[in-house]
Amino acid sequence: PDVRNGVGPALPRRARIACRLPGGGSTVRDGLRTPGRGRSRGVVEVARRRFGDVIVVLPGITGSVLRRDDKDVWAVSPGAAFQALLTLGRSIKELTLDSDDEDDGITATRLVQDVHLLPGFWEIDGYTKTQKVLADTLTADPGKNLFAFPYDWRRDNRIAARQLAEQAPRWLRDWRQQSGNADAKL
Repeated sequence: PDVRNGVGPALPRRARIACRLPGGGSTVRDGLRTPGRGRSRGVVEVARRRFGDVIVVLPGITGSVLRRDDKDVWAVSPGAAFQALLTLGRSIKELTLDSDDEDDGITATRLVQDVHLLPGFWEIDGYTKTQKVLADTLTADPGKNLFAFPYDWRRDNRIAARQLAEQAPRWLRDWRQQSGNADAKL
């Protein structure tokens, strides 16, 4: 619904929550993304209530941390940056795949988090604030009805889609049982 045209329900002012969204410069209203209105930060407007459905945060390309041998090989972290410098970029080049069937030992473990390299000057927006806004505003419970879905973005998206299609129904089934909400949706 478009709340600006009076089609959907108006949201109370107290429910406004300011946050910078990945991709920045936009406002989200009732789940619709609309152009920002000159604000330096996006605004998420939602009514505060316990959320009865399951939410999955699906990152964009390069939005998942990739690890090999318990070390970050793609992440916005001092360790990953140091590794890239130490190997003269070889660690980044080693992310190249010859085939989607290739098992190179790299797994996607979490979403990229917000990082402030030079506070106020150089920041990288990850998914930290997005997940916090969803959890706090909708009173969604991480691990119960709020899930991050990191995936290996180097591979064909159909692989991640199959993995999500396997996992999401389990999350929904478990949430319906835990919450007692048989009508919960994904």
